[in-house]
Amino acid sequence: MAPPPLRFLQANINRCARAQDLLLQSMARWSINIAVVSEPYFVPPRNDWMEDLSGSVAIIASAAAGTLTHERVKRGQGCVAARFGGIVVVGCYFSPSRTLAEFHNSLRELSDVVVEYGSLPVVVLGDFNAKSQAWGSRYTDVRGRMVEDWALEVGLDVLNRGSVATCVRMRACCRLASNGGGGDAVGPPVYPVRRLHRSLERASPTGPKWSTLGVETAGQGAPPEASIVQSWVQAPVRPDDVNNEADWFREAMSSVCDSAMPRVRRSQARRKVYWWSRELASLQAACYAARRRYTRYRQIRIRPVDAVAREAELYQGYRDAKTLSRARF
Repeated sequence: MAPPPLRFLQANINRCARAQDLLLQSMARWSINIAVVSEPYFVPPRNDWMEDLSGSVAIIASAAAGTLTHERVKRGQGCVAARFGGIVVVGCYFSPSRTLAEFHNSLRELSDVVVEYGSLPVVVLGDFNAKSQAWGSRYTDVRGRMVEDWALEVGLDVLNRGSVATCVRMRACCRLASNGGGGDAVGPPVYPVRRLHRSLERASPTGPKWSTLGVETAGQGAPPEASIVQSWVQAPVRPDDVNNEADWFREAMSSVCDSAMPRVRRSQARRKVYWWSRELASLQAACYAARRRYTRYRQIRIRPVDAVAREAELYQGYRDAKTLSRARF
């Protein structure tokens, strides 16, 4: 009996502790076997965490992998690779501050890592900070063309679906994988999927709603199979009755969505805790307003003569408001 296909997840958490906790929770929820995280907050000294030499990217072997073990770990500056049975997983992160020459050298180093594993199937997951229409960007930049040529040279195919980004920040990233990699899907990033999920809830105030979390990593054959089964149900006999036909079509689409995605449960409204008061609310609002004045003043491009003194004054006001707010909590 063939082993079940591996499930992959790639995300950039931007050195955020809460994002790393969310990443680990998503891995457990979606039964992810292997994850590649760019800019991790902390890499624990454990065997199931493998990081590169610069600490900018790491490969995580989840507990959902069971007896899956890694071997032949290769580390470089901004890239790390490990073999999991008959498949090689490579994680990489190329900072946007790198020059084109440094970017080219990083791709050469990544090529050496990929070629070193010989004819084994390779899956490359990472943030290249490169834009290309080949993986859903609106246009192609110089880095994007370099990555396209590099992928062609080492024999990799782009597996990105649509224009789903792998990073919250306004930079395009891509995920690459080779043919016959053995994985069923390259998992979606954590933050953009949560944003999409919330926007769908706001856009549909009435009627049933379905959660899109984990749809790309779940069974890919569920929507087509459900559509085929639903097509067996006979449509209304009278074609002139538009209302009956619309009701039938709505029920058919609901059945297909129910088989592919879980329904969204209504979340309970947040309630105030017993110790909350108007004084605390006003102090918190004053703290937010002081921080907003300080941050907006720092964004002014044409600075007046007394800009330094004014900035220091606004910052001190923000600190005083923050100290007063924390003292009352």
